[in-house]
Amino acid sequence: MVVQLFNDHRIVVVDLFSLFTIPDEKIDTMIESVNWLNSLSSIGCMYVERENKQVRFRKGLIIEKDTLDKMEFRKTVEKMMSARHLFFDIIKIQLVTDESPDVILAKITQTLRK
Repeated sequence: MVVQLFNDHRIVVVDLFSLFTIPDEKIDTMIESVNWLNSLSSIGCMYVERENKQVRFRKGLIIEKDTLDKMEFRKTVEKMMSARHLFFDIIKIQLVTDESPDVILAKITQTLRK
């Protein structure tokens, strides 16, 4: 996890990144998958960092009145970590199969219901 300040300390950006590398032949597929997963998420957004061949999950928080709300920051990080587990698991599975992310998500959801 990387936390950075931007715009004269008015914005905090939290980046979570995967510990796996995307093979060159799967980059385009991962970009499509990440875009699809972003449409399901209300917490941050994922993107493929082409240089390092990693998936990253990013969320920005606005600092108001020169103070970062500690509870807002904590809840944001907790939600991101929870979403990251599911989304990164889908991507890891997709790296070793030819299944689409919606099929993988359906299988994970079905397994969780048991």
